[in-house]
Amino acid sequence: MKLTYEQTTMLETPKGGFKASTLRMLGEPSPLQKGWRYRIMQREVTEEQFAAAIADSEAPVQKQGQGQQSLF
Repeated sequence: MKLTYEQTTMLETPKGGFKASTLRMLGEPSPLQKGWRYRIMQREVTEEQFAAAIADSEAPVQKQGQGQQSLF
């Protein structure tokens, strides 16, 4: 799957930043270079990689209505 911009925002830490380890899980080396978000959105990642990156980012689970928002 290729990530959307909205999915990349789900990788933000609670303070709004990004952990280097989270981005490395998706294949982006650190230090980050200009255009890193665009490169991640163009790269093929598995649903498992994305789920692991979400868990690593310590991002709070976003809710939509009564149920939880789908990650995919």
